[in-house]
Amino acid sequence: MQLRRVRVTHLAFTLALSTALACAAFGAVAGSAMAGGVPSRDSYTVNVSPTSVQKDSSTTFDFAMANTSTPGRTIGAAAITPPLGFRVTGASLPVGAKGHVYVWFNVVLLDHLSVAPGSTLDIAVTATAPSRCNTPFNRWFTVATGGLFGELMFPDPSSSLTTNVTCANPAAGLKFVSQPSNSTVNQDITPAVTVDVVDSGGTLVNSSAPVTIALGTNGGNGNLTGTLTENAVNGVATFSDLQIDQPGFGYTLAASSGALSGATSDPFSESNSTSTDCSTVTPGDQCTTDLGTSVSNLAISADPSAGTINESVDVGSPLVCPNQRISFDSNTYGFSETGTADKTLTYELFGLNGDQTPEVEICFGAPYEFVNSEGGEAASGTLPDGSPGFVDLLPNCDDEFEGIGPCFDTPEPFTDGHSGLSVTVHVPGALATGAPADPSMHG
Repeated sequence: MQLRRVRVTHLAFTLALSTALACAAFGAVAGSAMAGGVPSRDSYTVNVSPTSVQKDSSTTFDFAMANTSTPGRTIGAAAITPPLGFRVTGASLPVGAKGHVYVWFNVVLLDHLSVAPGSTLDIAVTATAPSRCNTPFNRWFTVATGGLFGELMFPDPSSSLTTNVTCANPAAGLKFVSQPSNSTVNQDITPAVTVDVVDSGGTLVNSSAPVTIALGTNGGNGNLTGTLTENAVNGVATFSDLQIDQPGFGYTLAASSGALSGATSDPFSESNSTSTDCSTVTPGDQCTTDLGTSVSNLAISADPSAGTINESVDVGSPLVCPNQRISFDSNTYGFSETGTADKTLTYELFGLNGDQTPEVEICFGAPYEFVNSEGGEAASGTLPDGSPGFVDLLPNCDDEFEGIGPCFDTPEPFTDGHSGLSVTVHVPGALATGAPADPSMHG
């Protein structure tokens, strides 16, 4: 019986609060009209967002209630009434905020607040928009007082309290907007990948649907890690920590979300990179390291005087040779190396048979001039990083030429039985001092 009395008392209190604030709201509107809309010294502003929602959709609105009164005038209670046709389903205050919030007969009621002058309270209100679109009833009404039965405060007429209902098409599919870029293995793909939730015409819709990312085409037998499911915010899902652990080219991402039509990204590449400190190698020995992609390997060796040599695989920016004499397919790839000592670069080209040995040539790019396969000067061209340089086919090494400039040895078939060729490129350190050599192998 005691519990019943508590419930009745709470019901009576809530009803009294609703009635009091509803009356206060009427008085505020009437008083504001009589005063010509000029706010008194006890005033506040309220701005609501978003200002546009789709019909029949549930949206969480943010009401930023700012106390613009003179010092000493605290907002202690408030009420928010939705536009005609909106159905309020929930309301809450920020964690740690002082006060209570209730939903009573579609009105949001707040008491025991303590919003000081100059402060703003953000109130979250979840409401479902009506099924009609061009309804003229789109304005929220608010009232604030110094307490439950405290002095009435007047809303500033500059407050924005309108929410339009739109007839936007429903969500139908997904679309990659910020495409994945070429990246380095085990590092975040930057900038962040974004996927839009769109209607049948490809227009962004306001949605909070969960979107999941997975590998589409696996260009290097890699694994995709990071946060693979993100909830869309205003229709946009953002993936900022995606990584792939294996180098390769032709990777794609696939986006999905329930029954929506999925989307596939543009292809991109993952590069491998490493640094080798040759200064720790015993004089007379060679400093070596290996890099690889899904289709090729690179082994580099240099003298100890090379210091630290940096190598990276750039599978997405092949060089373009002006004098190429063979047709290059999509399996082109490139490597970049820096260092000051003589370097011997050994490439492994998988998927080529021994009969193609005479067909293999080396398209080489560097920021310095060198002799091409015709014995003349290399042509001007663009290096993989976009900078100007010299690009041309390398000559084959012989006793007369080796040591003068970059050259390559005649390719040899693998001896372990698998299909492919081994090609060695020699880069004299005198040419490469202080400048990178960016060769790209084509078979």
